[in-house]
Amino acid sequence: MWFWTVAVLHVSLGISLCYEHLSKDRTAAQSTTWPCNGCTTYSPNNAVDGDISTCMRANVFGPTTPYKTVWWYVDLEDTMSIFNIRIQFKDYGLQYEMRQRGRMAGFSLYVSNTSNIGSGHLCYKDGSDLPPLDFSTTCISHGRYVIFYNERQPGVQYPAGYELTSVTELCEVTVLGCQTPGRYGQECDLVCSYNCQEQQCHIVNGTCLGCTAGWIGNFCNKNCPDGYYGMKCRSGCLGHCRDGVSCNHTSGECNNGCGNGWQGVYCDQECDAERYGPNCAYVCSGNCLNNMSCDKTNGTCQSCKPGYTGSFCNNACNTGFYGPSCTYNCSNCVDDTCNRFKQDCINGCSEGYIGKGCALSCTSGWFGLNCSEKCSENCIDQLCDNKYGNCTRGCLTGWMGHNCTKECPVGLFGRNCEQWCSRHCAFNDTCDSRNGSCLRGCQHPFEGSNCDFKVLLLKTNPISSDNGIQYAYIAVIVALITLNISTCGVFIFQRRRCMQKEEKTPSLYTTCPIQQTITTDETNTYLELHATTNDNSYQNLSFVSST
Repeated sequence: MWFWTVAVLHVSLGISLCYEHLSKDRTAAQSTTWPCNGCTTYSPNNAVDGDISTCMRANVFGPTTPYKTVWWYVDLEDTMSIFNIRIQFKDYGLQYEMRQRGRMAGFSLYVSNTSNIGSGHLCYKDGSDLPPLDFSTTCISHGRYVIFYNERQPGVQYPAGYELTSVTELCEVTVLGCQTPGRYGQECDLVCSYNCQEQQCHIVNGTCLGCTAGWIGNFCNKNCPDGYYGMKCRSGCLGHCRDGVSCNHTSGECNNGCGNGWQGVYCDQECDAERYGPNCAYVCSGNCLNNMSCDKTNGTCQSCKPGYTGSFCNNACNTGFYGPSCTYNCSNCVDDTCNRFKQDCINGCSEGYIGKGCALSCTSGWFGLNCSEKCSENCIDQLCDNKYGNCTRGCLTGWMGHNCTKECPVGLFGRNCEQWCSRHCAFNDTCDSRNGSCLRGCQHPFEGSNCDFKVLLLKTNPISSDNGIQYAYIAVIVALITLNISTCGVFIFQRRRCMQKEEKTPSLYTTCPIQQTITTDETNTYLELHATTNDNSYQNLSFVSST
């Protein structure tokens, strides 16, 4: 076993000899120094002077001593690529070999960019086996400080062979690697990839220990995928680069600038209210409403200031329109002409309208220019059109025309003069234009206010020309007619009863009464009866009498 350990050590040392000596004559420090009455015999720099016969020595440490830990480090003065660390411990000969190995047992080696092991990289931790007094380990890392550390803490069970009360004596610490940053290989003649983080790569095969922002892969020679950037490509692009391209895979910036509506190094800031386009390079139209706000992509205005229209609000309102985006019309203005910026008719209001911008119709009962004309009193309810005075509900009886100012022509009367006067008015005269009554009476034999009642004549005996006697005759005639009708009714009733008896009891003789005829004087004269008719002929009534 010891043979193979020595063999491997020699092979490692043979390879390591090809690398550069990094720790020779560098500055060293240690936790405590063994007292020697002001001498420098046990100085920490003795471990890096290249002389195996001079050693550093620290005070005793252990569970029962004032010191429980011990440390020593060498400052390489710059971050270097390390391959191997060799430690040669104080050798007092074969008689004390196990004691010396037990003192060294349990140590750790750190590589750090500071002198604090807490921020360093643990290269090696000794186990239960006691280390050789000439120790070597491959420790591929980067750092400025190489730190030796050991401890003996109270209450800790340490492996067999460990010296609980220990003294650290390092005679030579040799750190091998490449002194020039960014180099690797046995001759330190190969250059690490430029994209290796801090140009640090594996000292043997050149693989990067980490990549700079924007690169991935063992040798950091691959860009981040589209849409990602930064360390280990963990950051996502914001997606606002111009033309939709991906951001810079290293910095996240948009190399060709920002897309429409965005600005800033990372194109993560929206354009100000009055700007638009790529990199917010363009200014919105000054005629856009709401503080010149426009679409951040193409600059179109959402709405325009009064007096302007169009996508970019660069067109004046057409004649007859005004206001924001020219949305209002001037239809109530004279000649449809108004101030395109505000509600103001230049030449005044057209008929039927008043007020600012001529937006108000005339009040009820008025019309015309400036609503200065009153509706005709002949309009029903005195309501008329606000522009021209046309009666909206028609005219009162006896009047006609669009504003009911014309009386009915001769021969017409009523609503809208649609009815004709009676042709039986006396002297062929006209009638009242409102109710159609004949102004100078009726032609004979017509009566009534409108001469629409015609007098009918009846025949009777001429007794006297006196009107009272004529009315008496008329009463007699009416009485006779009534009596005759009653007699006929009685006769019909008895006739039906007789027939019913004959059906029940047959007889050779009929006992039903015989109708008697009432006779009157054959000599008749005419009596007047009043009746309403439109016919010009007389109605003759006669009575037949028999004996």
